[in-house]
Amino acid sequence: MRVRVPGRGSMAHTSPLPTIPRSGLFTLPPVLRGTACEGCGALPAADLLVETLGPRIAVVCPASCAATFSLSYTGAAWKVPFVHWIFDSAAAMAKLEAAEHSLAAVGAKRELARTYMWQANAHYRTGLAASAFDLLEQAVDLCLEIVHPYLLVADGRKMLPLLEEARNREGRHKEWLDQLVTRIHQISLTELHLPAAGVTRQMRPPRVEVRTLGGGSVSVNGSPISHTAWGGPLVKELFFYLLDRGSVRRESILSTFWPEYSTAKAKSVFHATVYRMRRVLPEGLIGYSGSEETYVVERAADTWYDVAAFEELVARSRKAEARRAEQLEQAIAIYRGPYLTDVYSDWAAGRREELNRLYVEALAALARLKVERGEHGPGVGLYRKALTEEPYREDLHRELMKALFEAGRQAEAISHHLALVELLRTELNTLPTEETERLFRSIQAGSQASS
Repeated sequence: MRVRVPGRGSMAHTSPLPTIPRSGLFTLPPVLRGTACEGCGALPAADLLVETLGPRIAVVCPASCAATFSLSYTGAAWKVPFVHWIFDSAAAMAKLEAAEHSLAAVGAKRELARTYMWQANAHYRTGLAASAFDLLEQAVDLCLEIVHPYLLVADGRKMLPLLEEARNREGRHKEWLDQLVTRIHQISLTELHLPAAGVTRQMRPPRVEVRTLGGGSVSVNGSPISHTAWGGPLVKELFFYLLDRGSVRRESILSTFWPEYSTAKAKSVFHATVYRMRRVLPEGLIGYSGSEETYVVERAADTWYDVAAFEELVARSRKAEARRAEQLEQAIAIYRGPYLTDVYSDWAAGRREELNRLYVEALAALARLKVERGEHGPGVGLYRKALTEEPYREDLHRELMKALFEAGRQAEAISHHLALVELLRTELNTLPTEETERLFRSIQAGSQASS
């Protein structure tokens, strides 16, 4: 058991004491008094420390026998801030810290960067987010120092929640973390399409990387193609169109992009556009079938398209219960914003709405999983994110209200309902459905019963 005092580090005390002092900051109800082994000094020692140090402390206890009689329920145990580590992280953290010192002493920077990464994950999983982000920054600093951009990819696959929250903090390594998370998703999706014996562990970027969610960019061998290199925005838009639609007949392309032109003129402009497109892209990427007059972007294993990755992960999450949460988290991480926000054509607008709906469904599905597992805080955050995208979805408003109520946040659930009523009245000139009102009355009754 560890007691942390602001500005004074941490200290532990385990010497047996003959009696349990009455500090007022640690109260053990009768039901728990028999849970400590006879002669154990941890209980009285911890209480004596609290009495000595005063109320300006926080107690951190890993899973252990001490945690059995130091629960933080109402009327039991600690009357000061208390953190119960689900795993016995104290021993693991101590080993990681020892490894850190040893590796730093011998200058083993690659191994030290990975150690910082694992320390960051351990801190994050035990609720110490601030120190987790500091340690992660140290890991990235070392990767930049030794010029090894893919060192943390393998370990990062096990730490996506940490990396996702870190890159959303707008810190000094946001761009680097964005690239790291992208590499992780690319490798995960590539492995899905390779035979087991053919999977490689080379952490190299794809030859062609296309991002359309939250912008529109194309990189070849890690270098972005500049706006001027395309020779005009229509060239770039046509590439995105072909990439997203798959094999497309020429007549469909002409009617989509140049419906007001004569057939001869539309063909002339189209061929000039394709010529410019092929000049900036790798040879063979734009395919053509003369017999069917179709054009296609040849997507090989070394071509990564964020929309394809996003849709595939969502689809797979509907089939595999075991990895559903992980796949939804990866899909949500890929969706960095609406599809091609600077393209205003009808074909792009329709696709934008479709992908946004899929994003909202992914958020809601992950929120439900979190709430089912008792992780109401993250679940509430995901529901709020989904409602930011689709504020008039009453079903999601109801699920959010339920999650808040189940988390003991009845006042927030009631406030949310009042905000929903105002939103529907002012924006749509309507009222919530009877189903929503029944839920609200149930929450009101539960709140009054508990008060």
